[in-house]
This record gives sequence, structure tokens and C-alpha cells, in this order.
Amino acid sequence: MSYIEEVSAFRALFAYSAYSASCICGAFDPLTFKKKDRYGIAIHVSICKACGHVYAVRQLPESEVISFYRDSYRSIYSDGSQQSKTYAFEARLKSANGGSNIFNTFINRCGLNADKKTIVEWGCGGGWNLVPFINTGATIYGFDYDHEAVALGKERFGLDLRLIEEGVGIRNVPIAADFLILNHVIEHVINPVKLLAELKEMIKKDGFLYVGLPLIEELGCYGWDRFFHVAHLHYFSIPKFRRVANLAGFSVVYIAKGNGYFLLSPIEPSKISPKPGVLYPGKWILYLYFRYGLVAKRIRWMLNKFPRTKRLIKHMFSVIKRR
Repeated sequence: MSYIEEVSAFRALFAYSAYSASCICGAFDPLTFKKKDRYGIAIHVSICKACGHVYAVRQLPESEVISFYRDSYRSIYSDGSQQSKTYAFEARLKSANGGSNIFNTFINRCGLNADKKTIVEWGCGGGWNLVPFINTGATIYGFDYDHEAVALGKERFGLDLRLIEEGVGIRNVPIAADFLILNHVIEHVINPVKLLAELKEMIKKDGFLYVGLPLIEELGCYGWDRFFHVAHLHYFSIPKFRRVANLAGFSVVYIAKGNGYFLLSPIEPSKISPKPGVLYPGKWILYLYFRYGLVAKRIRWMLNKFPRTKRLIKHMFSVIKRR
């Protein structure tokens, strides 16, 4: 099946199976500001008027989401350039050393040393982020839904990679991590608070959780037409993710704002805030930005791209002023 055929088939599946989801705060009061994603799929990206969170209202049921990541995600997400998972594995591996430098930086910030530590990655793909830790003395585990990627990582490097089985809870995994990596996973998950709370059970009391994610504050770096796509269900702001982490039982130790990297540590249940409603005080600033700021920005872009239309509008306003 060609890339175009694969996207078309998935678009049809999405149109048939998708449902309208509530925000993670529990409210359903969305203001849709972008109907379609980069592939022309109607995901209805919206801002929740109750709490200010940005999310895709139209989502697949959880069983379909798992199938998507297991069978279609990597080829669709790579725009057809990496349909072969072997090729995708090699491409990812080339950048793994840079990734390990990031993780080592955070490991050092935690006051840890990889030697004799347990490092786990949830959503590891083929384990490319774990490869640089092979000869450090660390005990390494990786978990993913993708059968082929997991098999490639096992075959190529002998990594202990395991399939995430449907219906098997994280709490049943007998591993206690000193450092757990969740790199660009949380934005793909239907219930981020639930996942973080379950992963907390896999982390030692003095352990740490690294989370990497695309932040809504960095929208301009990605571009309006590329930032939103069907694989991402949530588009977190820094205050919003800090609040979500706290609800799941974590405190934020460090934030690299320009990169979307968070370092979290488990906190005692008594210190978890019980109020999941209003997630940060500046919600209406973000609401107004999406309601008016992005609309104005889009209009300016269109006028600059079509100068004849710009001149015509200017002429119309000048005529109105004279009258």
C-alpha cells in the first residue's frame, strides 16, 4: 500500500470510528480553532473554555489508538519517508547519541550515576534512546506497543525490550526504576493523569521521571500547519502540564522551557492537590490568544501571501474612510 493510500485508508477509519471527547478536566465546552490536522483529518483542535487546555476533541477509542500505534503510526507520521521500520530504526539511531546526552544531563542533575541504576523507557520504539546506556553498567528495560520495532531493538542490540500488552496494567510490571524516560509519549495518551499515576508505581521513592513533550508555547517554532496532527491528542502549556503532573502525584524538579523537557519526582499522596477543576489562573489569556490572536496572525499571513488581496482591502478601507 502506498503512503497516499495508507493515509486515505486511515482518514476513512478515523471518520467512521472517532468520537467527541471531553477535556481532561472533565468539562465539554470546547472552542474549536483548527478543524483539520496536517493530513486533512478532522480532529477539531480546541481550547477548553473551562480550564484553558488545548486538545483534539475528535479522538479514536482506546482500542483503535493501540492498533494505530502498533500498525500505522510510524509510516504515517514520517510522511512516507520512513515506511520501512528498519530504515526508521537506523534514522532514529543516528540521533540517539544526542538524545542520550540530554538524558545524561538530567541523570546528573538528579545526582545519579547510570552505573548500577535501573533505567526504563516507556514508549521506547526500537530502544534507540537506550542504546547509549548499554555499556554504562545500568540495568535497562524498554516497553512499547510496536511489535516490529521491539523485535528490531532486541535483534540488533540485545536490549530487554518488552511489548505492552493490552489489558495488562503497569502496576503488574515488577520493575523499580531509578530513572524512567517518557519521551514524546504523554501527548499521545487519552488519559495523561492516569498514565503518570500508574508510572509512579514503577519508580522508586527517590527516583525520577523525565518527560519530553511539544509545548503549545512553541507553536511558532513548529508552524501552524505542521504542529497539529492526529497522533497528538493533547497540546500542553507549561502551567497545564505542571498541574497534570501534580494531580498524578509528582512535583516538578526542573523545566527546560525551550525544549519541552520536564524532570519530575514522586511526592507523598497527602501533598497532591485535590482540586482538578481550574488548572491555572491565566486560562482566559490563553483563551483570548486563540480566539483573537491566532485569527489575526492567520489573516496577516494570508494578506502577505496574496498582495493583490491586501491592496484591494486597503483600497476598500480608504473608500470607507472618505465616506
